[in-house]
Amino acid sequence: MVESHEFKEPMNKKEKYKKIYLKSTGIFLFLVGLIAIFLSFNRGAPSQALYFCYIGLLIIGAGIFFENIYFILTQINILLIPLIVWDIDYFYQLFSGKILWNLTNYMFNYERSWLADLVSLQHIYIIPLSLLAIYFIHLIKNSRKERKKQGKMLTRKKAWIFSLVQLTLLFILTKIFTLKSDNINWVYSQEIIDVVFPWPYFITWFLFFGIISVATNYLLNIALDKFNKS
Repeated sequence: MVESHEFKEPMNKKEKYKKIYLKSTGIFLFLVGLIAIFLSFNRGAPSQALYFCYIGLLIIGAGIFFENIYFILTQINILLIPLIVWDIDYFYQLFSGKILWNLTNYMFNYERSWLADLVSLQHIYIIPLSLLAIYFIHLIKNSRKERKKQGKMLTRKKAWIFSLVQLTLLFILTKIFTLKSDNINWVYSQEIIDVVFPWPYFITWFLFFGIISVATNYLLNIALDKFNKS
């Protein structure tokens, strides 16, 4: 029997640096996610482990490490718009000293530990790091002509389906295991989105997160398709 050996194209310096970025960023975000969950249990609030952003850190971290655009997109679909809202609120208070939407007031409690700040500041750095990772993965896959192989596994254009399933599961779990006063993932109320629609809040919640997940997925895939043609 003849043993076959698949030829692997040697890695150039630029690709090597991209790989280093992907591995180190993936590990970093995954560790921040673990720290976030640890701190939740340590402060006696294990329900906080259900936060979208904490779960997103773990899945995005793993997705970047294993160079899987699909799983990165599933989380960006959910997180992008809420994190932009969080960032606006944070920077407004940081530079003006005034409260805008009262979403980030806790960040200005100077008795917080540096670990807590590291976790909370992921609202700012997780999206840029993830988008850069997607760009690098895309370049690597294209340079090695692995696009078809990647597409057969899990198509990035359907990442919104995973996002909607995750949203539904987290909504149910958060309703069952958390208190209304904690308002984890805004499942009980959110003034910013509650004023948009007149019907019961849970319908508003699903409409809001469903629309932003599908729209974000659509727009990011348009951008990736343009990279394919360039």
